[in-house]
Amino acid sequence: MSKGKVKARPISPPQFLRQHILRMTTMEFSEALGVSRPVVSNYEERGRLPLAHYARVMQLAKERGKKIKLVWFEKVPWDKGVPRE
Repeated sequence: MSKGKVKARPISPPQFLRQHILRMTTMEFSEALGVSRPVVSNYEERGRLPLAHYARVMQLAKERGKKIKLVWFEKVPWDKGVPRE
């Protein structure tokens, strides 16, 4: 790695949705899903949200005027500034 460049840490689809689409903290996201913060951290580490949360995440995005593509639950898009897996 060349001097002065920092390699971005890859993020998982749940983390991408929480941070880049919903712009929520882990605590806010856990409260919105009705789970604990450690459970959200587990989802992000495993890279998957349970299907039971998809509708709630879609609703949260709609409330914020954001659109979510279903593929984003499985794969982080190649958007500028988004670290890849």
